Amino acid sequence: MDLSHHLSAIAQARVVTPLKGLDMYTRKPGIISLAGGTKSQCPLLKYTLLLGLPSPAYFPFASVSGEVLTYDSFSLKTSPESSSSWFWKWFSGSRSKERTTTVTIGKYPKQPEDINLASSLQYGLATGLPQLEDILNEFVRKVYQPAYGNWTTLVHTGNTDGWGKVVLTLFNPGEGLLCSEWTYPSAMASAIPFSVTPVPVKMDSQTRGMPRPRVLYTIPTGQNPTGATTLEERKEIYEICVEYDIIIVEDDPYYFLSYNVSP
Repeated sequence: MDLSHHLSAIAQARVVTPLKGLDMYTRKPGIISLAGGTKSQCPLLKYTLLLGLPSPAYFPFASVSGEVLTYDSFSLKTSPESSSSWFWKWFSGSRSKERTTTVTIGKYPKQPEDINLASSLQYGLATGLPQLEDILNEFVRKVYQPAYGNWTTLVHTGNTDGWGKVVLTLFNPGEGLLCSEWTYPSAMASAIPFSVTPVPVKMDSQTRGMPRPRVLYTIPTGQNPTGATTLEERKEIYEICVEYDIIIVEDDPYYFLSYNVSP
């Protein structure tokens, strides 16, 4: 499906940077890196032609370690304890009894797929660390189960940052954004500097005088601020967006904050 007509003027004006354009040559036999480090020291070397990157030998960190809770620290079943008892347990000395394990990330990988500092502290790929990308792709595949094959994931620093990139990619100044009448205010505020006007589902005369909105912003699970989750209405909205060629952007931080049964 060609969605290029949805791209903003800024997105359409983007070109491949000269150094990124050299990536096509890195898979050819005999290509030599023009920077310090070796493939064994920095696995990223097998993905890009590194020009002027520092050798990992100069990175000041030999390893990074941390104590993390074990995977079974939180029960998947409803606890009989009240929220207040959990609060006092957290701020009392009893939390020192929690089971933890030590996670250590070394400078160089023992296995090619290992997360390592040689790659993490180096200039990276626009798509993020390959190991992290693999983890995220597997998570999306298991949890969200995309209904099509050519999907991908991109790493950002948070939903507001990710949404800002979506606005920059899809909107031109003066365009409208479809959204719920009551929705997350920070998302709407971050679109205003781009001269994008939120258009609530219940339109009025103030929303006229602009092109028909091409993007719908929605919080599919536990809608903020109402908390509503309406599967049937979401299906109907999806069909409408398909018919009218509208891109759906889902802001879904509350996916796991749901109950299996009524309280």
